[in-house]
Formats: sequence, C-alpha cells, structure tokens
Amino acid sequence: MYVRELCVPPQSWPPDLPFVPDSPAAPAPGLRAFMSAVSAVSPCKLVRDAVSVTHAGGQAVLHIAQRESMPVPMGVRMLAFGKASIPMARAAECQLGSALSKGIVIAQPSAESAPENCGDFKSEILTGSPGNLPDAAAVTAAGRALALAQGAQDGEVLLVLISGGGSALLPLPAPPLTLEDKLGSIKLMQAAGCVVFCAAA
Repeated sequence: MYVRELCVPPQSWPPDLPFVPDSPAAPAPGLRAFMSAVSAVSPCKLVRDAVSVTHAGGQAVLHIAQRESMPVPMGVRMLAFGKASIPMARAAECQLGSALSKGIVIAQPSAESAPENCGDFKSEILTGSPGNLPDAAAVTAAGRALALAQGAQDGEVLLVLISGGGSALLPLPAPPLTLEDKLGSIKLMQAAGCVVFCAAA
C-alpha cells in the first residue's frame, strides 16, 4: 500500500500507483476511499487551504483560514516543527512566495529532511530528537526558533506551523533545569508506563 505525504493536488495519483478506471491496476474502492480521506487531511493541503498572500497597493497581505487578514509590509517569518514540518513548510513557502522573509523548519532526521531532498527550501532545515526523545541538537534548534521569534521586526508576522512530535523537537528547559533533567524525567515516566507523547510534553 502506498501511504506517503505528497505535496500534490489530492486528485493526483503517485506515479507508481496509477489510477486507470476499470484496469487491473486501478486501486480497489476501499483503497481509493482511504487515499481520498488521507488526502483530505494532508498537511500540504491543509496549509495550502489556510494560508495565502495577496498584494494591495504594493503591500503584501497575509490571509489565514479566510478569517484573519493582516498587512505584512516587512514580510512573514515562519517556524514549522513536528513530524509533518517538512510538508507543512514546503506548502507554506509556496503560498507565501516573496512575502517569506525568514524561516526555520525543525524535523526529525529522515530521508524527507535530508539536505539532498530539501534543496528547494528558502527556510533553514534543522533536525533533532531521533526516536522522539529530546537531544542536544533539538535544544539548539529550539534556541534558534526562539531567536527567530524574538528577532521579528515591526511589520513582520510570525507564522507558526505545529504538528505532532513538536514537544520533543522544541525542548528548551528553563534554568536551572537541563536536558539531562528532562530526559531523566521522561525515562522515569516511561518506566512507570507513561507513553512517549505524554512523557515528552
């Protein structure tokens, strides 16, 4: 079964699973229904549907979910983190276009986040927390994310895209707590039967 996040229109079929009606290779109705449901909640589609930029009087205007509109004369800063950060950020960059002033994407190490597959990004790609456990790389990335937000100027908007797994990818323990303290607490809770997504929060 082909299940992967694709930044393509929902009606487009992956090249290795062509949809040819009435052919032996056509997906079964159940599979078509499943893929249609997955496409409907695709991070790419959701971001494409929710984020857009128009230009009025030489000024960019950011629109969010057709409910909020705001001028962004200095552009949009973007922060994306979580397991779906790569497809979310790719869709957002496409929608923002030249209005994107700066961006950081924090993802787990994977083929999807590998440099050779992210050459089209304007944003900086940072990775960390393999196995859903916070690590030093994720702490560094979290510090960069904080600096991105704090560095926003008047006239800039910070767009934050969050998906599951974000708590492990954006750890920034407040002193005197350390990463080791956080990891120790997570391991104690896991040993007591707490699931990872609860322990990492």
